[in-house]
Amino acid sequence: MAPVQFYHLSVRSLEITLYTLLVKSLKADWRVVVRAESDNRLNNIDDWLWSNPRVGFLPHERAGCDREDQQPILLTTGTGKNNPSCLISIDAAAISRDELRILKKVCILFEDKNPQAIAKARTQWTSLTDAGCKAQYWTDKGGQWELKVETKADDQGK
Repeated sequence: MAPVQFYHLSVRSLEITLYTLLVKSLKADWRVVVRAESDNRLNNIDDWLWSNPRVGFLPHERAGCDREDQQPILLTTGTGKNNPSCLISIDAAAISRDELRILKKVCILFEDKNPQAIAKARTQWTSLTDAGCKAQYWTDKGGQWELKVETKADDQGK
């Protein structure tokens, strides 16, 4: 099963953290799905990726576009057709166990100012670690990323 990294954002913005993870994924030659639960959230991310002068361009597109299967980064509320190696969940959007079996990495980003996303991330942590996933919980409360909790993978997978 893919390892899962939970990123609790207290100081850093979701956009900058997402951008950093996307750059690392592309350097590893991975295709990525960025999943959110709302089109509005994806619209904001899409706009930010296209128009922010502080960051470099990252090739990306929304699900449903032409050549969706060829996109290095696909923004969607569902599953991507781009054969991803990495899934980045925004606001703790749902992840299935089947996806965990085929992905190389999963990242779950949630902001301190969003109590609903925090509650969903806690539920996901329990569900995924109970299923045998290796998981890490990272926080940036002190201004630097700090690994707070890490579980080992259960080879049995419950």
